[in-house]
Amino acid sequence: EDLKTQGVGGPAEVQMGLNKVIGEISENHRTRVRFVVKQLGTEAVGITPDTMMDFAHHQLPNTPIVKPVVLSWTMGGYEQVYAFRKHDFIHRLAVNRMYFLQRGPTPGERGLLQNLTQVLAVLSGFDSILHTYAHYGHDPVRFDQRLLSHKLKAEAQSLAARRQVSAFLKDPFPDKLEPPEMSMTEVGVPSLNFESHRTPAYGGNGGTAFNDVEEAGGWHAAVRNRLQPKLISFSAVKDWKLSCIVANASTVNVSDAPHCPDNATSSKEGYWDSHVDELIVDYGQGTIGKKTRGRRQAGTWMLTDVLDLRSPLPKPIHTVSNITVYHKAYVSSLTVRADDGHMISASSLSDRQVEGPFTIKPPDAGNWRLIGFHGRCEQLLDSLGALYVKLLPFEYTKTPVL
Repeated sequence: EDLKTQGVGGPAEVQMGLNKVIGEISENHRTRVRFVVKQLGTEAVGITPDTMMDFAHHQLPNTPIVKPVVLSWTMGGYEQVYAFRKHDFIHRLAVNRMYFLQRGPTPGERGLLQNLTQVLAVLSGFDSILHTYAHYGHDPVRFDQRLLSHKLKAEAQSLAARRQVSAFLKDPFPDKLEPPEMSMTEVGVPSLNFESHRTPAYGGNGGTAFNDVEEAGGWHAAVRNRLQPKLISFSAVKDWKLSCIVANASTVNVSDAPHCPDNATSSKEGYWDSHVDELIVDYGQGTIGKKTRGRRQAGTWMLTDVLDLRSPLPKPIHTVSNITVYHKAYVSSLTVRADDGHMISASSLSDRQVEGPFTIKPPDAGNWRLIGFHGRCEQLLDSLGALYVKLLPFEYTKTPVL
């Protein structure tokens, strides 16, 4: 618009007008051009817009590098820096660093800290197993002396390694570092070893199946989490019933009424019918908590004493010696005996014929421990069986090196 006001028009006139404007700008303004090629470390001054391209094509290749330039980089220890190589202490520091921090597949190729980490994992496994032994009442001195001897060996190796680390922190330039014995890094990880036993479930086929060990995550999880009943109690129902012969019928009906119906021609003697309607097993705080099997019915005639398996130390831990069951289509009578002589029972039998007694117990006289129950239940305790575990001396499981 400025050009038009000055009477400039057409291509030639426009070019002449632009030159005129640029000339005026040049007279009234100072323009400083600084050409810098940072990537190549060169710097040139005095380059004008008119000479910039010529400089880039012809003079730049011959321009001296006046600044350091970083084109790429790698990371390494101080000993790899050229200026440090002549210093002996840097070399000694690098050797010691590899002694402690080097990683590799075998003890000879691994640094001390990696071997120490592996030994500490072994010790942690030993501690976990010892806690499980104590929970189930096993004395490791008599039960698993191999574990104790291996634990002492691992503790000695851990102590030797930690002492070297502590000494190095005080003096990073020791005269000589002798690797301690670290043979426990090659044994693997200690793991629990056990046998399991599931007894038959005695009773009927009604209700829904249950299994405490399965609810705890399976056998290995149950033993690892030290599943064991803390409290056991149960209740029973005892009903008086009559056996009546109904007129014009050849079948014998059972009536819950206190007397035979009017259309009965005669009646036989009444009888008692009993059944366990609720079993409560409390595993304490932990994996599965308290489990109630069945539902206590109206007319429950006896709530048994509570069998307490939580005996505080130093008393021996109570273990269940056996469980006695009478049943028909459901559990009619139940008795639980502990090895200390304690017993709880809902044992008033029905006058009707029942099957039993059936004894639920471990398969042999070994150090079996009751860790849960299985069976079926709904409104009643339809059937019942037990789940036992026997701990064995530990074994090693090979795992990848930490």
